[in-house]
Amino acid sequence: MTTKTALIWLIDDNEIDNFIAASVIKRLPDSPEVIAFTDPQSALTVLGNILSNSLRLPNIILLDVNMPKLSGFEFADRLKELPFGDTIPDIYMLSSS
Repeated sequence: MTTKTALIWLIDDNEIDNFIAASVIKRLPDSPEVIAFTDPQSALTVLGNILSNSLRLPNIILLDVNMPKLSGFEFADRLKELPFGDTIPDIYMLSSS
């Protein structure tokens, strides 16, 4: 039986923070797959089309709280509006440069 590796989405408007977080996550056991977004609206668009395009849902979403266009809290509210949104855990990240 084959098992799929975990799929983790990172959503942070800072590319450096995404790079650092992805580097750490990829060192975890079983090397989870990481997809990073710098625009939360783009991530919502992908999620909105995920079932019709037979794409894989993320196992977890790590998102920045402070983003200029759409905050992490607003993203989470919109995520929960999707039919499968309440099945994806979301964890908030904070960083300061």
